[in-house]
Amino acid sequence: MKVKSQFRKEGKSYADVLKDKGAGLQKDKGTGLQKSKWVVAKNLSIRLKEIGNEWLHRSIVAKLIPMRSIALFQDQLKTLGYLNIEVRPMGGDFIVLTLSSVEVRDASLKNDELWFKDWYIEFQRWEETKQIQPSRLIWLNYYGLPLHLWNSNSFSALGQKWGNVVQISEETVKGFSYVVGKEVVLQSRGRDQAGGNKDDDFICDEEDESMDEQSDEEEDMISTDTEVDHK
Repeated sequence: MKVKSQFRKEGKSYADVLKDKGAGLQKDKGTGLQKSKWVVAKNLSIRLKEIGNEWLHRSIVAKLIPMRSIALFQDQLKTLGYLNIEVRPMGGDFIVLTLSSVEVRDASLKNDELWFKDWYIEFQRWEETKQIQPSRLIWLNYYGLPLHLWNSNSFSALGQKWGNVVQISEETVKGFSYVVGKEVVLQSRGRDQAGGNKDDDFICDEEDESMDEQSDEEEDMISTDTEVDHK
């Protein structure tokens, strides 16, 4: 199945605002009207100091199992008697846990505490952590998908255009309704919203809700507009 990509850019991005600083006006030779002349600003270089980050050296960075609740995890810690652990989200499926001391942190890692196994895919000391790519969970709603393409494999393939498919809704899998297909996707913020490849053929226009179906001799081809709800 092929899908085509379509993007619209409206309003000003942060980069556009930076360009405004060097913008001037010049006349269009054809109309004689003034038009904007954009001048690209130079890259900025700012030196920042590490201040007040002692707590990081007694912290653990952990990758949460998809769809796990931070609030429930905090409740479990209290139940188990871990009252001095501070849990804070870093975005998407990453969390930083700060313990009372470096010794307590290292002991927890060495003893392979049970609550780590139950809740996290991976975890390590902050100083051992590589640069983390922030991510987020989003809902994808598909309208007008042809019934002969309505199956888990189709939704998995579509969802991979945005990120990693975490869960396809029960209503969608069991076919309770064919009005809209729903799934949860884990998306890295550094990734384009409709996949990272220029050759991908998926139409995603969040402002439209129409869908045009086309046929092909060798394979089904659809053009679909997808409404994305962010969670």
